[in-house]
Amino acid sequence: ASDFLDLLFSLVIVLLGSLVGILLVNGIRWLLKFTPTNLDEQVLKETHRQVKWLISLLLLEYATARLTILTPEIKQWLNLVYFTLYVIVISSLIWRLVAFGLKGPLLRASSPQNRGLLITFTPLLRRTLQFVIISTSMAIILQNFGVNLSALIAILGLGGLAISLAAKETLEDMINGFIILIDRPYQVGDRIRIETMDAWGDVESIGSRTT
Repeated sequence: ASDFLDLLFSLVIVLLGSLVGILLVNGIRWLLKFTPTNLDEQVLKETHRQVKWLISLLLLEYATARLTILTPEIKQWLNLVYFTLYVIVISSLIWRLVAFGLKGPLLRASSPQNRGLLITFTPLLRRTLQFVIISTSMAIILQNFGVNLSALIAILGLGGLAISLAAKETLEDMINGFIILIDRPYQVGDRIRIETMDAWGDVESIGSRTT
């Protein structure tokens, strides 16, 4: 009977705590409407789901940790599961903040001249940061499960080297495109001479790979 009451109390903690957490987050969103800037409201709007998940995970972890009917082996396994979920939710939270920053405030804060450059670089920067966040999260999770990352990193390094060699010309074009975008030897609308072709051309667009 005591184990059943203990389980019932833990269930009540999770349900009521999650409800209070949802109400708290929604209340904060409502209060932020009265602040001078709407940036904080937009940030919370982008991340409120992740914040609610974090609150629910904390409550669920506490509710299961206090149960006496669970064996130490089960609690150890649950700790691994909770750690994985924490990493996933926090990584999702970081990605939402990064995506929001690239989508709005970064572009608005830049000068008109740099805005076009940022618009060109943003898709590549977004993919790069997404890859870094996912890779870091996976490495943390695998290391927590006792996986040896040294061999995995070596395999990925060899794979990356093979891909780099196979896509050598594409990478060279991208590097040259980045140099043109940064140094700006010419801009859209300029007329330039192509010495290797002994011809002239009007610059219509400048991308990361082609002009």
